[in-house]
Amino acid sequence: MRTLHGRFAILAMSGLVLAVTAACSNGSTEDPGQAKTSVSHVHALVTNPADGSLLAATHKGVFKIENGTAALVGKGRQDTMGLAVIGPDQFYASGHPEPGQGTSPHLGLIKSIDATTTWTTMSMEGQADFHSLAPTKTGVYGYNSVTSTLMHSADGKEWTDLLKTGLYDIAADPQDPERLLLTTEEGVQTYQRGATPELIPGTVGIALIEWADDGSIIGLKVDGSVVVSNDESLSWSPAGNVKGDIAAFGASPDAWQVATSDGIFQSTDKGKTWDKLLDVS
Repeated sequence: MRTLHGRFAILAMSGLVLAVTAACSNGSTEDPGQAKTSVSHVHALVTNPADGSLLAATHKGVFKIENGTAALVGKGRQDTMGLAVIGPDQFYASGHPEPGQGTSPHLGLIKSIDATTTWTTMSMEGQADFHSLAPTKTGVYGYNSVTSTLMHSADGKEWTDLLKTGLYDIAADPQDPERLLLTTEEGVQTYQRGATPELIPGTVGIALIEWADDGSIIGLKVDGSVVVSNDESLSWSPAGNVKGDIAAFGASPDAWQVATSDGIFQSTDKGKTWDKLLDVS
């Protein structure tokens, strides 16, 4: 999802100009006094399988969202992009160093094994800003916004270029690590590693995408509508709607989360209603 700084910025997609920083919902039941701490420029939302906690990757570090508050994890305030789960308490990310820190504007691939408290540089420092990362059982895919290239690494250290193209988001098939879904200006493409991507009809406007472990595919469109496919992207059904400018989308087994210009929201009923977890600034 990207020609941008941060998870999104101004995105031209299917004739629409999208300021992708937000998405609020119909029928939100949030408590107005609940969200007391704010974060800004949310780039990714992920759930830590170790404890079920929600983490928000932002322009100023990674925050743990809990009980209406946001707590900075660790001391790092790097601009964290592409946050993705490897396993319990283990994550990959990318982005840009904290102002005044580091010698390069691009972090490359970084890794945490302590729930994003500390980070270790793995590879591509100074060469890559991975706006989207998709770990699999056989390695990790990354979309390098610096070169507009889809890449793959078996070990997080050595990388192979796969496609030179404009992408917005990537999602890996949990059952087939050689297969990806790519969101583009023309719609969603299915990509088998080594083959030519194929456009999936009827998917124009899907910008953010998640491939759940149960095989369902969840797409968030630029107009705020949520769609779901239960037949490997052959057909799509409406699954609720959000209002606002979308910034980030996450899906765990028990809930979906969306970051918007109005806040961070969560749905536990597959997109029908959204509760506000936190304000954003």
